[in-house]
Amino acid sequence: MTDSLVSIRDALEPVSMILRADGYELEVTGAEPSVTLRVVATPDACADCLVGKDVFQSIAHHYLEERDLHPHLEIEYPEPTPGHH
Repeated sequence: MTDSLVSIRDALEPVSMILRADGYELEVTGAEPSVTLRVVATPDACADCLVGKDVFQSIAHHYLEERDLHPHLEIEYPEPTPGHH
């Protein structure tokens, strides 16, 4: 794992903690300049708790910019569960 990826993961730890509280995991892969943030639903995931992808991206950018990190982000969200919106 590259140092930049470690820095990115560290910067996004507050986001990871919020996601875990709602039943999601955050996977961070890739390397600067392009990093993928993959939100993965666990069996306990709260579908109504997950913000929209654009809001999530803004939040992630905020935490990264606080640490002077500016990777291009690709966001992957879980597919909606049948019967949930």
